[in-house]
Amino acid sequence: MGCNLYKFLDALEEKIISGMVDIGKSGGLASHLLWLLAKDLYVCCTLPSYGPVMPAKGGHKWNSELTDCWMISVIEYFCFIFGENFWDIAGKEAKDAFKDAFVNFSHWVSMDKNISVPEDGDDQK
Repeated sequence: MGCNLYKFLDALEEKIISGMVDIGKSGGLASHLLWLLAKDLYVCCTLPSYGPVMPAKGGHKWNSELTDCWMISVIEYFCFIFGENFWDIAGKEAKDAFKDAFVNFSHWVSMDKNISVPEDGDDQK
């Protein structure tokens, strides 16, 4: 795995230097990569190992999920990232606010407009 990481980092460095990959105004690329790597590590270390694809819900293959795209608990993820005492420091009110919160991300795409609603505004199609 380490060998692949070196190849990835070398290729990323080359693309950054060439201008193909933008690092962002405040180094956003670094923070995005750190959050993505942390989420991948969280999934690998804490969730059941099913391989790259989770078992299909209801037996329908079309209802399968990629393991790395699974929704994860914000409370558990922050404990994994910041330590078990994170919520003791953040406080009960903060923990209660996130008790039902889940997050999923696998990449970031910079966008100028919302693509979830067609330009004609009719999202009922």
